[in-house]
Formats: sequence, C-alpha cells, structure tokens
Amino acid sequence: MKVFFFIGRNDRNKSGTSCKIWKIERKGRTVRRLWGPATWDKRARRAVPSDGLREVIDVQPTVEEARTFEEYWVSRRLSRGYERNPRRRR
Repeated sequence: MKVFFFIGRNDRNKSGTSCKIWKIERKGRTVRRLWGPATWDKRARRAVPSDGLREVIDVQPTVEEARTFEEYWVSRRLSRGYERNPRRRR
C-alpha cells in the first residue's frame, strides 16, 4: 500500500491549514483507494488517519490496466502536492 500526505494552507478551516491522507493499494486487477482527513500525532511526529476515510474499489479488465490505473492516480496526487513522507512545516 502506498500512502501519501498533504499538509498545506486551507483558508476555509479555522486553523488555516489542511492535513489529508490518501492511500492506494493494488492486488491483481483490483485497485483500492482511501482518502480523508488526517491529524498530526505530536508524540509520534507523523500524520495519522482520523475518522471518516472514504473508500473506492475499482476493478480493471487486466492486471496491466490496473497497474496503469494505479500509476495514473499516484502521478495525479503528486502533481497536486501530496508527498510520501510529509515534513513538518513551521
């Protein structure tokens, strides 16, 4: 499972910041995507999923198409500012 985080500015929140988590997992022809809000665990110094994760399961015709589908979604998240290893911003 690949896990990505987004920590950035969000003027709609009271705190002014946003912390999101996005996961993707591929098993054969099935691609499972999960996303939702995350909270910052100060003690462990990492972002952890909070309640309210949403899930989508996509089944592709072939394994190769599932792999391409997964790569498409990963590149899309990276282009939107998500990171594999979030760094704490000050």
